[in-house]
Amino acid sequence: MPHLAYNDPEKQQASSLSDSSKRSVPVNLIPTGNHELNLQIDDSHFKLKSVTIYAIIGKPVMELKNINLNMVKLPTEQLQPGKYLIKYTLSNNIDQVIQLVKE
Repeated sequence: MPHLAYNDPEKQQASSLSDSSKRSVPVNLIPTGNHELNLQIDDSHFKLKSVTIYAIIGKPVMELKNINLNMVKLPTEQLQPGKYLIKYTLSNNIDQVIQLVKE
């Protein structure tokens, strides 16, 4: 099974936004062992609207739209080893980005 790791820059910086509708929302990126990841929102008040995985050079390699769930399975079998950015849009229309490394 390939090694997968991720880095969430939002968890490294404290948010100073007072408007809860615009705040960052923590997520979990969990490898399942079946060539897929579960991207799950920790806050049940929000849902995923869309998820796009970008190669580190900025080229989109996978896109999921109209999700409307708090968890989505991301297939990783087609991803080559390297760094990727996972951009996801939440139901509050805020985009967030986490980094994925596939070894």
